[in-house]
Amino acid sequence: MAAISVIIPVYQVEKYIRRCLDSLLAQTFSDFEAILVDDGSTDQSGAICEEYARKDPRFVVFHQKNQGQSVARNYALDWVYANSDSRYISFVDSDDWVHPKYLELLYEAITRFSVKISQCGIVRTTGPISEHAITNKMFCVTADDAYANWFTAYFWGKLYHKSCFESLRFPVGQIFEDVAIWYKLLFSLDQIAIVDEPLHYYYQRQDGATNSVWTPKKLPQIDAWAAQLEFASTHGSMPVLNQALRRCCGVLRNQLSEIQRSNAISIAEKERYSKQLRKKLKDILRQYESELKHLGIYSDYFPLAHPVRIKLYHLLTGFKNPRKLLTGCKNGFLRMISKPTILFESVPDFADNTRPVYDEMVRRGLGKRFCLVWEDRSGEPVILNADGSVTSILRDLKPLKRRIRLWSLCNRTTAIVCCNRLRFPTDPTKTTVFYLSHGTPMKSTRNYYTDPGYIDYAFAASEQAAPICSREFNISLEKFAALGFPRNDVFAEAPVDIRPMLNTDCAKVIVWYPTYRQQKDGKQTACAHALSIIYDQQAAIELDRAAAACSTLLVLKPHFAQDVSLIRDLGLKHIRFIDDSFFIEHKISSYRFVNSCDAMITDYSSIYFDYLLADKPVAVTWDDLEEYRKDPGFAVDLDVYMNGAVKVYNVEELISFVRDVAAGRDTLKAERRVIRDTVNYSTDGKNTERVVDFILDKLIRT
Repeated sequence: MAAISVIIPVYQVEKYIRRCLDSLLAQTFSDFEAILVDDGSTDQSGAICEEYARKDPRFVVFHQKNQGQSVARNYALDWVYANSDSRYISFVDSDDWVHPKYLELLYEAITRFSVKISQCGIVRTTGPISEHAITNKMFCVTADDAYANWFTAYFWGKLYHKSCFESLRFPVGQIFEDVAIWYKLLFSLDQIAIVDEPLHYYYQRQDGATNSVWTPKKLPQIDAWAAQLEFASTHGSMPVLNQALRRCCGVLRNQLSEIQRSNAISIAEKERYSKQLRKKLKDILRQYESELKHLGIYSDYFPLAHPVRIKLYHLLTGFKNPRKLLTGCKNGFLRMISKPTILFESVPDFADNTRPVYDEMVRRGLGKRFCLVWEDRSGEPVILNADGSVTSILRDLKPLKRRIRLWSLCNRTTAIVCCNRLRFPTDPTKTTVFYLSHGTPMKSTRNYYTDPGYIDYAFAASEQAAPICSREFNISLEKFAALGFPRNDVFAEAPVDIRPMLNTDCAKVIVWYPTYRQQKDGKQTACAHALSIIYDQQAAIELDRAAAACSTLLVLKPHFAQDVSLIRDLGLKHIRFIDDSFFIEHKISSYRFVNSCDAMITDYSSIYFDYLLADKPVAVTWDDLEEYRKDPGFAVDLDVYMNGAVKVYNVEELISFVRDVAAGRDTLKAERRVIRDTVNYSTDGKNTERVVDFILDKLIRT
């Protein structure tokens, strides 16, 4: 008999079932059996299953009247225990599919570490995607760590020892049955194995059970997560409790938003169910106030739980004459913002991935339909003028007018486009939040980013990069759309002549973007130096001389928090230091400048992934790799993703790279292009158009 039993419940999937079954036929691990349970399909799903069973004896088909996925899974489990000698069980949904090495790697992990569950990463997709390189990276984690950092509430994407289901079956009649029981199984174990590769492709159908328009049938999801939160509160692990709080509050927030947008229930029902969910959220805020404040997300959910109190606060706080306030509501400002508002945010101000989206909306004339407002670094709303100047909306106003404008702006904000956390007090149930991020992370950011629940959609540079962003930003993978980063469109444009800006006649310009190490604000990594390679002045002088000899200028833009005065104060002619003021002075964006350079030097910065689109030589300084691996660590497998870069461990090797660039030698072009196409959606320069189309489509639907 087979080593693995793969259980597949089948219902109304004639469009997708062949893709699922073909992916099983393509498995490199062939010692498996597939148990297909047709749950009363009225289309051709059952007939297709029978077709595959006739072709391959490993496929076993059963038919039952429609009773739901849980009953189908339970039937298959009962059959496996009664008729099969298999030692392991896996679940695959019939509209999903798996990587050819799915069973092989999960089996290798579960046997290598002698655990009862192995788990792989997933890719959420709405269409076909290309397969990616596999590194076979696997390791073991505790149950607490798995829940806090690697948790997925689904039974698919995993391999189980058969003993896990001796006394466990799926609850009947729920559409979120996995959420209700998976955590119980997890915490019955000490450890599980992780295969850190996305091997399961989760197809997000608009008509799927978990993606359909909100109805009361989705309420059990709230109860399931609430039960997890109750368990976590008594479990004794703060990381587990923190993750349960994030997830439970996030689900409440998402369902409240879905209720408002649903066309399947009446207005009275919307109010009734919203009130019911807000009460649950209030109870959580009351019971876990200190924990939520420690996580920095209490203020994100308080407006959602107490919308009336927040509106009254913005409207009336600090005023003795409410009647005068109501009279003031007739002022011209309210008439100006009678159209819905889109709020933009970035760091630095008016930059990063947000700026191209804003510029594209302006180009399309959307300023006539929406009021386009920026939040600056101080948290103030401002208008960005065509000449680059800004007009403050609230600053220098008397308290009364300030309150009126703030209240009006909050209530008119229909969408937020951001790269960071917002400080602006909008109503989450009326606002759709689009998170653009700072790029695909290379170094670990898991301790710096959280999903406070207000993010509706997030963007990734590619399908392969989405799971990385999801894990590192702590944002559910189902929220990601892989459309490419808007700021990267510049790499499809022709370079500009930057030599006059730099006042140089050098034949080559190499830009150097090091990531942070020792910072001026006290934060630091495990690295001992502020800059890599040129630890001291002598090394810097040696590099400067070599650059001068081959008519090359190195333009070094350190991290804004980095203290590089030791080298900068030398005033070297061929190692030039710049900062953000350089781009402002010359009216050029950072990425347009980078695209116009002849090569790049970087290290563990996400700009490496973006610069691959320039199709020019890249070097990475690798001298403090092991120190950086300890703290903060890496989000990706460097052996795979850094194959397109020249590794530099000392000043002699850096000088060699400079000489190669000066001589026009580019030895890693082919390798670089493979990685480029993996981590970037496209090279067509239309990422911004796709993102804006996506945003407008979601706003129109809501």
